[in-house]
Amino acid sequence: MEGVILMKQKYLIKSLAVSTLALSLLVPTAGAVQVHAATTTASVSTSNLDAFYDKVDYNFEQEVLEHINDKSHFAERKGISDTLDLYDNYKDTKEQKFGISKAIRAIYAKNQVKIKYQTIDAINSNYKGSSIVDYLKSAKQPSSFKDRKALAEKLLFNDYSGTAKQNAEMLKLLRSNGK
Repeated sequence: MEGVILMKQKYLIKSLAVSTLALSLLVPTAGAVQVHAATTTASVSTSNLDAFYDKVDYNFEQEVLEHINDKSHFAERKGISDTLDLYDNYKDTKEQKFGISKAIRAIYAKNQVKIKYQTIDAINSNYKGSSIVDYLKSAKQPSSFKDRKALAEKLLFNDYSGTAKQNAEMLKLLRSNGK
């Protein structure tokens, strides 16, 4: 009975570490890496983590999720676990796979927010009117529907179709520097 309780405690501690990692990755601060390091037993260099975080884009996330139960991708999942220092002894259990998918989703979400604010910072204009097209032109940015749709995606707008309301919301977001 004591062994079962000890196993449950270890599982709870690992689950808490993975959850803390996922939460820390959603907070776009320099402290996120420190929170991660505090929840693990071994240390991973910040430059290795930064390089890994930078490569987690939509395609990477989809690839990991698509092959999460494919035994031939065990080495890749173990590599992710080792890079993020999620598990001392990665065995490819259901819980560990879930922890990896959760961490990858959190990193991807953090990267999307980073891209959003970088995009907003890059588009500056003194234009005072109500046209998103004119605002973008005055900021020397492409303003076709295709370009506005791509911009809307970077700004995390869902299902952009170019309505007056969507254009007004995008213009307001750009003018407010994302606030």
